[in-house]
Amino acid sequence: MTTDFRVRRAEAADAPELARLRWAFRQEDYEADHEVDAPAPVHSAREAEQ
Repeated sequence: MTTDFRVRRAEAADAPELARLRWAFRQEDYEADHEVDAPAPVHSAREAEQ
């Protein structure tokens, strides 16, 4: 793992990727909290942005 991080403010162009990452983490949290074999409901990145 690197310890040399470069931090900048998010820009409007970052929104789709940030929404995708937020949704992925939300899905992981859901699966960890519910510990079920069935997958959590999946939504598109466009739905996650709204």
